[in-house]
Amino acid sequence: MEELLRRLDELGIRDNTIIIITADHAEEFYEHGYFRHGRTLYQEGIHVPLIIYYPKKLEPKRVEETVSTIDIFPTILDILKLDTPEDIDGVSLLPLMTDEGSYEREFVKSEFFGFGGQEIKQQTAIFHGDWKLLEVEPETETIPSGLYNLRTDPKEKKNLYNVFPERRESLKKHVS
Repeated sequence: MEELLRRLDELGIRDNTIIIITADHAEEFYEHGYFRHGRTLYQEGIHVPLIIYYPKKLEPKRVEETVSTIDIFPTILDILKLDTPEDIDGVSLLPLMTDEGSYEREFVKSEFFGFGGQEIKQQTAIFHGDWKLLEVEPETETIPSGLYNLRTDPKEKKNLYNVFPERRESLKKHVS
């Protein structure tokens, strides 16, 4: 990365280049019984950094809102003032970064389809505000479906799935 930034500086285009740093997954270290990545949709496996650097148009700002990497493409188009195709799922993050306009995502969805021979076949996580619904099919003892308030329980230790059935059911509508 250092070499890339140095080269952009040498060319005099660093401040006119959109630089995006992210990852496709995080790492699990037995927080929920698994190691590495690609086993669960708990926060330790899916919460990744997203840094968008473009000083020509964006001031440094930290955004707390849960967003999705699917929104990167329409964000780039929006920054460049290009039309976003209607048939894509992402929405621009620019309103969150500039406080202009509104972020048009009602919820964020993350999905995982297990590998052959793995005990977990499908997991879906729905994020809405502070809440996260985790639906697992088929459920197992080690990874049950869950409902978590990430503001009060960021490590997802207190499963509220059966405590708030109305909240669970309202989030379930977005699973399919």
